[in-house]
Amino acid sequence: MSVFFFLFLLSLFVYVSFVVWILFGFRKLDSAETPNISMSPPTVSVVIAARNEAQFIATCLRSLAAQTLAPLEIILIDDASDDDTAQLALAQTLGCLTLIRNETPIGKKPSLAKGIAVAKGDVIACTDADCLAPPTWIEELSKAFSDSSLGFLSMPVLYHGEKNLFAKSQSLDFLSLVAIGGALIKLGKPAICNGANIAYRRKLFFETGGFGKIKLASGDDEAVMRNIFRAGYRVDFLASERTTVKTLPVATLREFLKQRIRWASKGTAYGDVSLIFLLALALIYAFNLALFLAPVWAWLGNLWRIALTSFLIKFGVDCFAVWQMTKQFGRTDLRRVFFVAELLQIFYVALTPLLAELLKLGKGYEWKGVNRK
Repeated sequence: MSVFFFLFLLSLFVYVSFVVWILFGFRKLDSAETPNISMSPPTVSVVIAARNEAQFIATCLRSLAAQTLAPLEIILIDDASDDDTAQLALAQTLGCLTLIRNETPIGKKPSLAKGIAVAKGDVIACTDADCLAPPTWIEELSKAFSDSSLGFLSMPVLYHGEKNLFAKSQSLDFLSLVAIGGALIKLGKPAICNGANIAYRRKLFFETGGFGKIKLASGDDEAVMRNIFRAGYRVDFLASERTTVKTLPVATLREFLKQRIRWASKGTAYGDVSLIFLLALALIYAFNLALFLAPVWAWLGNLWRIALTSFLIKFGVDCFAVWQMTKQFGRTDLRRVFFVAELLQIFYVALTPLLAELLKLGKGYEWKGVNRK
């Protein structure tokens, strides 16, 4: 029990230290750097991989048609959709739209690679087919890339249109992940971004190995970001309403777990992950797992006071962080679901890394109904 108690206290210390460190980085989001205009605004190619997105593709493309600065082109790769995704896309009056259709599904990363290979723009901007871009999206990211030192730009993705407690809890949890990713970038430790709202120089994509050897169904966004950062180019996070892409939360707990398992699969897939980083992740995971199992070990070991104190410490630290994050992103309404979102986080953080590793040994991960290793 003494060894367990020591490891638990160590994991608690690491977790609290991590949150405090993230808050230091989060404060830097308010001090966005003014771009050093060292070159003319680059041309932008928007690349989107879609599969069975008939419900959303028209509104997505209409948001791109309404940009204050038009992209050079929009390249849509339809990954052998079973619905009317391609037809609905072509029905939009977009002269800059190029549709590439895969005869058989090949997955998101290979589809994106096909689009990037034929793109003509200086900068590749990526979003998802179920997302809405603000009218100033292309204008702002093009302005940012007028600084020749910038190689990769991450921008916020937030949920909207939440209709129930589960959706709002997802939204708060997702907002926290976006904020953590932005804070890590500002701290000079880029590790997390979201492929639904990123942009990078096309030439650097090829010069740094593209998607590299990552064979998982996820990880296209972070692989490119890390490669460009290691090559010595600046990676930045632009926290602005003018660049914030919106999307909908998933509808069911099953879809939520599938999504989080796919994301968790990326954690140890990169060859440049440091031992310290892995140990920190392991301890943070251990802390959440211990909290998930707290009713069991508290009862068996009569340690309910320690379990209760640990919950209160985590909730207190997270509550302070969430208050700052929701203010930054204009979603203070989500504070009301904080307690439910905390329980949801403990639940999925404890389960999804293990399930992700088990799936690597089995049928693999699913993207839009197709399993990929």
